[in-house]
Amino acid sequence: MLSVSQKSRRLTRDEKKAQTRLQLLQAAAVVFPRRGYHATSVDEVAEEAGFTVGALYSNFSGKQDLFLAMLDEHFARQMSAYAEISSRGHTVEAKARGAADHWMAFLRQNPQFFPLFIEFWGLALRDPELRRPAQLGLRARRVRKAHVR
Repeated sequence: MLSVSQKSRRLTRDEKKAQTRLQLLQAAAVVFPRRGYHATSVDEVAEEAGFTVGALYSNFSGKQDLFLAMLDEHFARQMSAYAEISSRGHTVEAKARGAADHWMAFLRQNPQFFPLFIEFWGLALRDPELRRPAQLGLRARRVRKAHVR
């Protein structure tokens, strides 16, 4: 059980900023799939999270940065899940079946995620800034590299 002093401890500035960032990413994971990349505004994401647009801009440089950070969080969670699934499989077939079952369950629970990703990927094909290695391409390479292991 936490003591009174532990319960009422004020968050440090860095802890508060990290908490705000996490809440904004969680809101982005709700709003982007619901509305699509183009139709989503930073105002909507900030409102969903219960923050001002200023709070969003103090954590992200804009909509694109927020979306890419949301993708990073998503990919990290998925890679962790695939690593766990892979560790339980004793054969290549079992590992592949586990990964496929996980992917299909994710798509059933989040039917708008894949169309959202394809929408953003299409944008990246036309945007030289997103095609830079530090942007979407790097993220795709990280995912492919994680699957090879």
